[in-house]
Amino acid sequence: MLKDLNVTLVTIKPVVIEFTSGSADKERARVKREYLDKIVESLLPITEEIYDKAISLVVEYGLAGKDLGVTNFLLGSLLQKYSGNLLLFSRNTNDFLTNLFSVKTIVNMIHKRAIWSYGLYSG
Repeated sequence: MLKDLNVTLVTIKPVVIEFTSGSADKERARVKREYLDKIVESLLPITEEIYDKAISLVVEYGLAGKDLGVTNFLLGSLLQKYSGNLLLFSRNTNDFLTNLFSVKTIVNMIHKRAIWSYGLYSG
């Protein structure tokens, strides 16, 4: 369905690590990794430029009194680098400051335990 919309699903290795971490056992970790391998078409490279942008974001977030994990700083850096060509779909709706990132839409999804809200962001 995404290909019909000319959309490519990408991620970065730190997201793969976060997604598979905390698995109850090796089998669950394998299933999660296979799922990512099935839906993700490409891993974006994390270059020196991205790290430099991440360091700048650390300062911006510090001024706002917020702190994030490294993965979200890297995702934010990629959003800024590929602004206009990259969107981030995230359940971490408090992690991406709206003065730095544009919220394109909010999506509510029914989960077996709750309604989860996701943000679609651009740089």
